[in-house]
Amino acid sequence: MVARRGARSQRSRLRCAIATPAQIHPMFDIVSVPSFLPLQTGIPRDDGLMIYAPEELAERNETYEVTAYLPGHWMIGGDSGGRGILVDPVGALWICGLGALFLEDREPLAPSLAQWVEQGCPIPSWEDAQEDED
Repeated sequence: MVARRGARSQRSRLRCAIATPAQIHPMFDIVSVPSFLPLQTGIPRDDGLMIYAPEELAERNETYEVTAYLPGHWMIGGDSGGRGILVDPVGALWICGLGALFLEDREPLAPSLAQWVEQGCPIPSWEDAQEDED
């Protein structure tokens, strides 16, 4: 009997964890950007960009406590170097160091998911970010 309850409980947790991004963050509407879905592999590109697979989104946002530090934001990926790719409450995309999730530490990527995808999902290199600080 205990094994059954455990299995049922695990299935319930899995159903909750695989909520669609639009259910969790209304500005993150992949239906309006169909070319984004194939990018959600959870596998890094050569430049380090990794767009999280749909089943990873909730866990990554919870682990990094994104909503606690950046209310209304949703992390959709990372640069494999300690920076997260975030969508803000109006749908703009940002990159931000995951050790400093503060509004003033974000760097703009694009005004919308559609535009970022259309541009090939570019991310600034660490060298570009360091030059901006000088």
